[in-house]
Amino acid sequence: MQSSTAGIIEGSVPLVVAFFTALFTPHRRLSKNEKIGIAIGFIGVLAIFAPDIFQTPNHTDERFLGKVFLVVMAVSFAASFVYSKEKLDNVPHVAAVTVQLILAGLILLVMTLAMEGVSAFEGFNMKITAVTLSLGVFGTAFPWCVYFYLIKKGSAAQVSLAVYLLPVVAIILGWIFLDEKLRWNLALGVGLILFSLLLASGMLARRKKTDHDNPLLRS
Repeated sequence: MQSSTAGIIEGSVPLVVAFFTALFTPHRRLSKNEKIGIAIGFIGVLAIFAPDIFQTPNHTDERFLGKVFLVVMAVSFAASFVYSKEKLDNVPHVAAVTVQLILAGLILLVMTLAMEGVSAFEGFNMKITAVTLSLGVFGTAFPWCVYFYLIKKGSAAQVSLAVYLLPVVAIILGWIFLDEKLRWNLALGVGLILFSLLLASGMLARRKKTDHDNPLLRS
């Protein structure tokens, strides 16, 4: 499967969040800026993967089942944003992350033993353990704590826009550490995504003046 296929399907998460929000939580209406921001961000994702979209190598094996799994992932991920905002808004984020990661670890342990057996754990050393712990703490636990914190502060649609940042971060890291070239479509895509985040978050919205803002009415 092409990376562009996976990237575009994953980039559809905010669109699915908007659909689920309108369908299941009509009392949480998306603002105009959120809707426009989601659309612009997805256009940015398409711009990033534009060369791969229009060029399909002959050796590429587009497996249908793989795409189905990615779609299920995107839909499930989108549903988690809406559910978290609706049902877990008042749950302490550290407790929510702890329960989530314990359950996820148990599920992965059972699946690993069922599919690969005990041999999957052979060869573990201090280096692998250190990498695993660092990824678990800084790559999983800490980001999920931030996620639940943001869920309390913003809407599900606004938080889901963070998905658009994944290709942006990958592009920037590749440019810095791997000397990868920033092509015009990458720069365009990154610009559109960053603009969509600012727009949907309300940072570009004009603040309405109130009596408190009027210097003539201040005491």
